[in-house]
Amino acid sequence: LHLDKCEFDKATLVLYDFFWNDFCAYYLELAKPVLFGKELNFQIAENKQKLLLVLLMSILRLVHPIAPFITEELFQTIKAKFGPFQIKAGLDRYSQDLLRSLNAEALTVAPYPKAAPKKLRPQFEKAFGTLSEIVRSIRNIRTEMKVPPGEKTDLFLYSPKKKTLKLIEANQPFLRALLKLGQITFCKKDQELPNGSSALWEDLKIVLPLSQELIAKEKERLIKEKAKVETELAVLKARINNPEFLAKAPQPIVKKMQDQFEALQNQKAALEEKISSF
Repeated sequence: LHLDKCEFDKATLVLYDFFWNDFCAYYLELAKPVLFGKELNFQIAENKQKLLLVLLMSILRLVHPIAPFITEELFQTIKAKFGPFQIKAGLDRYSQDLLRSLNAEALTVAPYPKAAPKKLRPQFEKAFGTLSEIVRSIRNIRTEMKVPPGEKTDLFLYSPKKKTLKLIEANQPFLRALLKLGQITFCKKDQELPNGSSALWEDLKIVLPLSQELIAKEKERLIKEKAKVETELAVLKARINNPEFLAKAPQPIVKKMQDQFEALQNQKAALEEKISSF
């Protein structure tokens, strides 16, 4: 759609997001345990390799109009390794599309990928989206806690909806493939959650417990953040309580500042609650 309108910047952003955030950040990481795990299943691994090749070839053709030289070089390398192929009857549409592209003389004349006619399994897409959001929340917590990338952290989860917990429980390998996790605990009550750095995604509470060293660092970080909020509150309070400013400033600006002041007060209260929990 963006290419039809010559909106190359928007097309590039869409392709970059798919390649980096979907293909690299998720699918490649999920494929690693299958391809390099201790208990290797060759049939599943072979299928995973085929899917990776199908996706990579589709990505190269999608990116080709924007980055023609590097994609052509990669295509010729892959073609020399895997092609040419005879297209047999009865192959699925994705395999046929892959083989047609590999049999092309160059990427520039290879058939351009076509969208699937419809979403075949929307329930899986919804589940994947949910798990992706949970992974993102946990990664954000680890980043805030400054947990080293190679260090494992335990994970505690609670939700009043059993369906959410069942989805996560059934897909623990998904989480472990994308995150460095130790023990995963599904709490039956909110009160069973330990002290730690937390996040809330819809009805799901996510808690990563902290070691004593990390507790000290996290508390120090929260205290600094609280001090920053208090400084911002003091500046806003001085302006809002200044009669001269109130007399001259347009009402929308005054209202915006009042809303910011209220939001900062709520943020300060939340920080104080977190600090007091340690």
